Amino acid sequence: MSRKSESLAWLLPVALVGAAAAGVAAVVGTSKPSAVPPANKQTPAAPLPTIAWFGGASRENIDGLAFLFASENEHGSLLLWALQALAANTFAKQLGRAHAQVKSIADMLKSGIHKPTRKRLHGLQWGSQYDKTAKIKRWAATSAGQHPGRVARHYFEFAERLLKNRIALTELRGRRGETMPKESDWGRMTSFLQYEGFGETVLRQAGEEAETDPDKVLASWGSPRLIASVEGVRFYGH
Repeated sequence: MSRKSESLAWLLPVALVGAAAAGVAAVVGTSKPSAVPPANKQTPAAPLPTIAWFGGASRENIDGLAFLFASENEHGSLLLWALQALAANTFAKQLGRAHAQVKSIADMLKSGIHKPTRKRLHGLQWGSQYDKTAKIKRWAATSAGQHPGRVARHYFEFAERLLKNRIALTELRGRRGETMPKESDWGRMTSFLQYEGFGETVLRQAGEEAETDPDKVLASWGSPRLIASVEGVRFYGH
C-alpha cells in the first residue's frame, strides 16, 4: 500500500468563496433606469458540511489521521483520505458506545483485537494494521507514527482542515474521476478494504496463514453494503 507523498499543491483550498461583484455601467445620453444593466450575480458557494468528528480537532486526532493517511495509500487522493477519515469517525463512535476507553478517533486507532484472546486492547502505540509478533489486529495501519518526523507536513495539514470542517467534501475527486458518495452515506461507512491487490497486501502484512480472498473476508464481515470505491479501495457500511 506504500507510495510516495504528493506535492503541497494538493492542499490549496478546494472551494474558494468569492464575493459577489456588482458592476454599474455608465450610461451616456439617457437617464432612464431601464438603460442601466442589472448587476452581475454570482452564485454563492455551497456551505461546507458540519461533521461531528469524534474527539474534535485535538492534537491526537490530527496526528492519528495524518499517520493513517501516510500508512494506508500514502499516495492516494484527498477524496480517498477523506473517505478513510469518515469511516474511522463512524467506527470510532460505535466503538466508543461499547468501550468507555474510546473517546476519540485516535483512541480507536490506538486500540486493537488480541487474536488469541479476542480481547480489545487500548492505549497501544501507533503501529501496523496487523502485528505478527503481538498478534494484534487494528482497524487500520498508523505505522507512520512510529517515525513522526518523517511524515510530511501536508498529511497533518489536511487532517486538521478536515477535522475543522474546512474541506468542501463534495468537490473532491479521485484519481480515476471518482466522486463522494451521497451525504446520507457519510455516516454509514465503518470499514474499508484494499480490494485491488488484496492478496499481496495480506501476505505482506499477515503471512501465508491469512485469508487472501477479499470476497471471503467480506463474507466473514457479514457481507456489508458497498458504499464507495476509490482507487482500488472499497468502503463498506450499513
